[in-house]
Amino acid sequence: MMLGKHQIIESGQDGKSDKELIAFVPLSIPLLAGPGAMSNMIIAAHQAPNFINQTFLLLPCLAVSLLIWITLSFAENISKVIGTIGTKIITRVMGLLLGSMAIEFITRGVLDIIA
Repeated sequence: MMLGKHQIIESGQDGKSDKELIAFVPLSIPLLAGPGAMSNMIIAAHQAPNFINQTFLLLPCLAVSLLIWITLSFAENISKVIGTIGTKIITRVMGLLLGSMAIEFITRGVLDIIA
């Protein structure tokens, strides 16, 4: 959030906006709390027998939220530590993982349709 605030202030000073960085925010939100995470929490809440067990479902949510907050808070520092080459390597590895997951989902979908 601080990085976003910093970028808004900078873009306001010289009158230019960076469209590439603006597009990142809507793409990242479903990855943080997408349909998979929401579905898992709904199913787990439905299977919890009582209110006490349902309140224990908040612990993983709070832990993940804290981890995401810490990661995003220190994103600029992490970026400085790993550098441009490290960022490119991580981007390519994550792209490879995303591509392999997409192939797996498509394959399973086709096999489910055939079977």
